[in-house]
Amino acid sequence: MAVGVVSCDSSDAVTAPGDAPEDIRIVLSTDSVQLAEGDTVELKGSVVDGEGRPVSGARITWISSDTAIATVTSDGKLIARQEGSVDVSASAYSIIERLRALIYRAADRLQIAGGNDQKGAAGKQLATPLQVKVVDRRGQPVAGVPIGFSVTSGGGRIEPASGSTGSN
Repeated sequence: MAVGVVSCDSSDAVTAPGDAPEDIRIVLSTDSVQLAEGDTVELKGSVVDGEGRPVSGARITWISSDTAIATVTSDGKLIARQEGSVDVSASAYSIIERLRALIYRAADRLQIAGGNDQKGAAGKQLATPLQVKVVDRRGQPVAGVPIGFSVTSGGGRIEPASGSTGSN
């Protein structure tokens, strides 16, 4: 039978795995992020002691409050899935810090909805108004996107030359 004895003087500090060293905190690079659906951002954080020095061997675990809206990988990559907001928790030992992630729908492409390729007499209004639709990555309309029109050949003018998209 083998018996081991370990001794240390009172000046040695021992931290068991999973136990938090005293006076530590998690420092995140930001308290909020905003990104478009489908985009990815790398979250950064560190575990530091009371004097701001990195704690050796400390590892942050990342968790999203709603994985349908955004997921986060073990190395801190936040992946925006759909419009909404989530809380992302960064934890180490028994310490938790949070940041807020806002996921928004972004314009992906412009679709012609009407009035293209018209011809008409000089000085006369064309029969069909120019119409475009801005859609997101899933083909859904995005409201409030600024739009500008211009004449590319043949002269003429457009009134109004700018506007913004509606909800449809």
